[in-house]
Amino acid sequence: MNFFGDALFEGNALATNGGAVHAKESELNFAAVNFTNNEALSYGGAVYVEKSTVNFSGSVAFNSNNAGAALSPQGYGGAIYSNDSNLNFLGDVVFMSNNVGNPIGSQAFGGTISLTDSSLNFYGNAIFENNKIQTETGFGGGGGSIYATSVLTTNILNFKNAIFRNNEAVLANNATGGGGAINMQNGGKT
Repeated sequence: MNFFGDALFEGNALATNGGAVHAKESELNFAAVNFTNNEALSYGGAVYVEKSTVNFSGSVAFNSNNAGAALSPQGYGGAIYSNDSNLNFLGDVVFMSNNVGNPIGSQAFGGTISLTDSSLNFYGNAIFENNKIQTETGFGGGGGSIYATSVLTTNILNFKNAIFRNNEAVLANNATGGGGAINMQNGGKT
């Protein structure tokens, strides 16, 4: 799937995964795209990818997306959830005010991006600001901006220029986890 002009995904919601885009075993190319106010019940408030490659070029923005909506006990990736995939940001990207969690949530991972066995590459400028995870009942979580865990392969994170500002991991009842900006588990390379 290719989007070569300006694209806006706004106000989309899904009862399961990927509020705006859900891709499995696919290749996606986006140029000058904006994801705003999208929501998913559990995984990927805006984008869910599995066994896929996603290339973002031009100016890209993810604003106010949410995973772990409504009555879900867990949430992964307020903007993006990636499983066994490659994410490439070829231009500049801004992640602003993305969120994982809800009033009854017990697990929250990656306010902006949650990765499992994936690579994440930023070739331009990347700004992560005011992204948050929050649990109220407190079984765990981590990564106010990015959470990366490995099951089968090592996650790889590459940054050219990155700013992480005012990101939070708020965990109730002394839950395990942490990393206001980044939380890496079970092996990873930056």
